[in-house]
Amino acid sequence: MLPAFSDNRAEILLIHASDEAAALEASELAGPLRTFAFNEHVIVGPDHDPLRLRETGSGVEALRRIAAAQAPFIALRDPGSYAIVQRLWRQGGVRPDPAWVRWDSGASRHAVLADVARQGAHAVVGAIPVATGKLAAPGVAVLLQGDPLMRRPYVVLTPGPRHAASVEARHNAERLADYLVSVAGQAALTHAATDADGTWLFPRIAGAALLDAASP
Repeated sequence: MLPAFSDNRAEILLIHASDEAAALEASELAGPLRTFAFNEHVIVGPDHDPLRLRETGSGVEALRRIAAAQAPFIALRDPGSYAIVQRLWRQGGVRPDPAWVRWDSGASRHAVLADVARQGAHAVVGAIPVATGKLAAPGVAVLLQGDPLMRRPYVVLTPGPRHAASVEARHNAERLADYLVSVAGQAALTHAATDADGTWLFPRIAGAALLDAASP
């Protein structure tokens, strides 16, 4: 998606915040990044929940229990899961140890739940791939969901000064971006989550909880 935006095959991007997104803005190919939503990650593991993670209600406490039990934990390769795990470990004072941390070595990132099932392990994964069935394995279930600290921002990028977009394309991109961050756009996002029978994207205000996770 990023190359398509860079070479003028796209005039607007809706993507996770990332170093690459910031680089587009810094190079003036994109305008200022605007956060319009957050998605969340969940903790998955054995359906019988031997560590009773379902009762914790907290990603920090869940990862503390995993560390204390030295239960197998698969650290995923994708940047979203990695960033969230690092945040939870930092907040919980957890020091990862090779005795129980296993690296994601599957053929693809969608194969991780097969490893979770085979090893009786736990992992932090995106909620949307689990909900849509892209991530699934027998005997593996979501054990913790709904922790505000386990969310990642989505940003909208519009053409910057060095982008080759036409005047009309720039205007249309800015209109859409303005709507996404507006009161009406945020209300529509919340309503869509209700219609989907489960929140897949959270409005901008959901980011407030991440301020509490900032290191002193």
